[in-house]
Amino acid sequence: LAGVGACQAELPWADLPHAFHLRSKSGGKVLVWNLGIDRNEPSTDSKYPYAVYGLGAIYLGYRGFEFLLNEHDLGITFRFPEESDAVRYSLADIYSILSKRLERENYPFEELLLQYGGDNRMPVEHIPQLVEKLNATGDLGDCLGHESWAFDGRGLWFVKYPCSPEPPRGIGYFDLAKNDWEVKFSAYKYWHVAASPAGHFLGSDTQDGSFSGVCLIDLETGKEEMLLKAETNWEHPDHPHPHFSPRDRRLAFHNLAEGRVEIGVVDLEERKKR
Repeated sequence: LAGVGACQAELPWADLPHAFHLRSKSGGKVLVWNLGIDRNEPSTDSKYPYAVYGLGAIYLGYRGFEFLLNEHDLGITFRFPEESDAVRYSLADIYSILSKRLERENYPFEELLLQYGGDNRMPVEHIPQLVEKLNATGDLGDCLGHESWAFDGRGLWFVKYPCSPEPPRGIGYFDLAKNDWEVKFSAYKYWHVAASPAGHFLGSDTQDGSFSGVCLIDLETGKEEMLLKAETNWEHPDHPHPHFSPRDRRLAFHNLAEGRVEIGVVDLEERKKR
């Protein structure tokens, strides 16, 4: 079942696994690869049954035609909420967004089915070439971000996200003098990083599915420690995103409590949260 506009099925998509068999009364069965936008909303909450458009098309198909084949989709113009007429994501940007979502949902497969289709348009004859191009790229580059200057200004800390195709993944350091970088810390699935003003620590949080760990890295000893597990809904402004007090004595972070975002503080000398 390709999961395109022709499939208007009233099923609890958000509660179903990524892959399952749908059996007919006559004994037949079809493999359903459940990777549609409906995973975020139970169909019973919808005003009408949504088509299960595949994320492969939304994230790779529509923009892939433009960047890889210099073609345009015949019926769908898709824009991410953060995009505008002046700001448009590259295919690598979109691949990074998709990879993070798959990581967050604990997507269990190495492959991604490119579900492609839509209403009121002609057949898309370039689909085989698009799939060939996507597979030929191997990967679309490392996923790096959330930079933070080192306290002495000689380098930059950043995160090589868990969705990056090749290990090692974790917190990296870019040395300005050497014009080179390497991953330094990789004990957890790091998400954001902040360097402490006094130069003793790094603060980070993690992408762990049901929670985000608030972590402390001692730059002198190299110890990586998860201080606590913060509640999050993975949306702004509820990212833990830890930051330090001026003298490195406290670590502040965001936490979700009863639907509201609160600021938590860890006393690093006593390791107490309040």
